[in-house]
Formats: sequence, C-alpha cells, structure tokens
Amino acid sequence: MKKNKLKFFIVDDDPFSVAIFRQYLIFEGYRDIEIFSNGEDCLEKLDEEPDVILLDHYMTTLNGMEVLKEVKKRKPGTYVLYISSSTDTELIEDSLKHGAFCYIVKGKNEFEKMLAELRKIKTAIDSFAQTNFTKMAFYPLSYNRNNFSFSFS
Repeated sequence: MKKNKLKFFIVDDDPFSVAIFRQYLIFEGYRDIEIFSNGEDCLEKLDEEPDVILLDHYMTTLNGMEVLKEVKKRKPGTYVLYISSSTDTELIEDSLKHGAFCYIVKGKNEFEKMLAELRKIKTAIDSFAQTNFTKMAFYPLSYNRNNFSFSFS
C-alpha cells in the first residue's frame, strides 16, 4: 500500500463519523492523522501545520464556521473540507466564501466525494511543488530612481 505524506486533522464530535473518515484515509495510504472532538483542540494544535482538515459544522462550543474562519486567518494555505449533514444553502455558500476547499453533505456519498477532493488537493500540491516555489527565497527589492534600476538587497 502506497503511503501518502499529507497531514490530516479530523474535527468532528461524532465518534462514528471520525472512525469511518479515519478508516477511509488509512485505506488510501494516509497515516498522519490527528483527531479532535472539538474546534478548540484543533485550533490549539494548528501550529502542527496540517495540510488538510476534515471539518464538521455541528459541534459543541465552537461550530465549524468559527473554526474555519480562524484556520483561514492563521493558516490560509490549509485545505479545509467542510463536511456536514446540513443542506442549508446559506451555510454551504458561507463555508465556501470563507475559504473551504469544498462542502460535502454527510449521507450523500461523502466518502467517495472526500476521496475525489483529496485527489484534487494532492494534484495541486504536487503541481505546486514541481514549480520549485516552495523553496524559493524572496528578497526585498531596492530601487534606484536615478538610473532606473532594481537590485536585490
């Protein structure tokens, strides 16, 4: 079985959903998976740099939208798959507006959809890595207006 290198956070207070999502990820070769039953614990560990967060909406204390907004504020490059049983169009639109990579409705082929979205994420990450931007250093420019030249500082 091929090992995949993405780091996952699963944030859901339903142990059954967590167990199934975890099993699907393991079956796909992912091993770096952390589980959180609430948003606060997830946000406390955000410095561990997850690549992907599977985020439920209905949780105690912080709901998924509050967690999503904080994740995107602190770690905007993190991919968030918003997974909820709600079919409320306002919630779906808000999650996408606030930076969710996608919105998946629980109970409607969510595992197949999750895996399809993960393939898109992996392709995007692999494509970006091939551009060598990830290791590129950015230097401030200095500008000399007398001879119209730019130089790296």
